[in-house]
Amino acid sequence: DEASHRFVPFRPLALAVHAGFHLDEGDLAEAGRLVADAISLGITDTLLVMEIELRLVTARLAAARGDTRTALAQVGNILATLDQNGARYFLPQVLRLQAHYLLAIDDRAAARDTLRRARSVAIDLGARNELWILLADLAKIEGVEGNQDEMDSLLQNAHQIVQEIAEQIDDPALHMSFLARAKALISSE
Repeated sequence: DEASHRFVPFRPLALAVHAGFHLDEGDLAEAGRLVADAISLGITDTLLVMEIELRLVTARLAAARGDTRTALAQVGNILATLDQNGARYFLPQVLRLQAHYLLAIDDRAAARDTLRRARSVAIDLGARNELWILLADLAKIEGVEGNQDEMDSLLQNAHQIVQEIAEQIDDPALHMSFLARAKALISSE
């Protein structure tokens, strides 16, 4: 936090990332306080990545508070900003969030279409760290729909990507941590 005070233009980004950590830990109050602080600093003059990071954590916070409609609206705004700026880097991640929020309001067809779009973008970008998660998400929907063969194929592809990524991780602790996270995400999906 001290560093974010010295680098004032980056303070909203630092606060947004910090809020994301608190949100992951379930601390909605602290995440909300940090988001409010970041917003109060203004995001109109920040770099695009700062703006997107703050908007992402704001959408996640709304969803964590049970306000899925606001989260969906926030994600829609992020997608519009990405489109206006021709930015695709965050697109798979943002589309995945949108799909999760669509599932939360029982719009499985729209969620599936959104995940398919995210998968396509992730493939185009070579974003394998996002791709395996998207495949696991799609597999869950296919399983609910009773499409066992498609579900199995998607899961097989997700596992293959996870193994390829894991093979590139030299640090044993990081290697095990990544595999544990992947297993948890794939089995929970």
